[in-house]
Formats: sequence, structure tokens, C-alpha cells
Amino acid sequence: MKYTSIIKDSILQIAVDGDLLGAENSIDLIEEINTALNNENIYAVLDMKNVRYMNSSGIGLLVTLYTKYKNKSGNFAIINPTEQVKKLLVMTKLDTLIKIVTNPEEVKN
Repeated sequence: MKYTSIIKDSILQIAVDGDLLGAENSIDLIEEINTALNNENIYAVLDMKNVRYMNSSGIGLLVTLYTKYKNKSGNFAIINPTEQVKKLLVMTKLDTLIKIVTNPEEVKN
């Protein structure tokens, strides 16, 4: 998994490329999230259009990110999930917890 990030309009926008397997890159991503939260960036969107596969560690990463934002009274959402990822979110009922948005600004609602 590789990722890029940018803060735009007070929203941390993270684009993931590759399988979301909870690999070592997840530690870097969590550190970046912690830095953003410490700097009062309480909104984040994870763009998953280039994620083909996600295992249980990837699901755990999503739950971790969601929890970090909720604990800071912020919001975390997913944008552009692939059909495979969307099916997994529905099966695990994470779609009822983590909002799936169509544009980054919706995370603020």
C-alpha cells in the first residue's frame, strides 16, 4: 500500500493505492493522522478508488482511523470505494459506522 495526502479546505484527503493489508505503511499513515489531529484537522477522507483488496488488518486500520477522529469530535469518511471494498464494508456492517461520501466536503456534515 502506498498513499498520498493533502490538506484542502481543512480536510485531510488521503489517497490509497494498492491493497489495504495493514502493512508497515499503516504505521506511517496513523502517525500522519495523529499529527493532523494534533493540529486541529478534525476531518479526513480516505480515497479508496485504487484499493482492490482489503483484509482484516485493513478493516482494523479503518476502525482505528474512525475511532481517532470520533475521539477528537471530528469525522472520518471513505470516498470512491471499489465494488470489492464496498461489499466488504457492507458484510462487516462498517458502512453503518463509517460514512461513504461522494465528495470530500460531505465529511463535515
